[in-house]
Amino acid sequence: MATKTKTKPKKPSMKDALQASVKNEMTSKAAKLDKRFAAAEALTATHGEAGQGAKAEQTPAPKVVRDTFSMPEDDFQLLEKLRSRARKMDLDTNKSELVRAGLRLLAELDDVKLEGLIRNVDKLKPGPRAKA
Repeated sequence: MATKTKTKPKKPSMKDALQASVKNEMTSKAAKLDKRFAAAEALTATHGEAGQGAKAEQTPAPKVVRDTFSMPEDDFQLLEKLRSRARKMDLDTNKSELVRAGLRLLAELDDVKLEGLIRNVDKLKPGPRAKA
């Protein structure tokens, strides 16, 4: 009787394993890219060029200017009360947005009303500048 010896399957070399891994990854990425390009082409086919035109017509974001200013504690607390009211309306807002909304309301006033409001605001001494 002949005895059969079990031979271990040949373990792939590190080089072969790496090449197979790279090949699988490239194939997978290529398939994903093909799907994304097909989806993009389908989207442009259904929406046509109008979808691209809407993007091109958007105006760039306005330039943002940073500034600091002082206010009495009562006015600062008023900002917090307004933020709280906005949160109750499911509006997540910050102090800057509230100040800008107030400026827009002031801009709509006639000169007499605007003058009356400005005259009722207490003048503050400028505080020391914050060190950078």
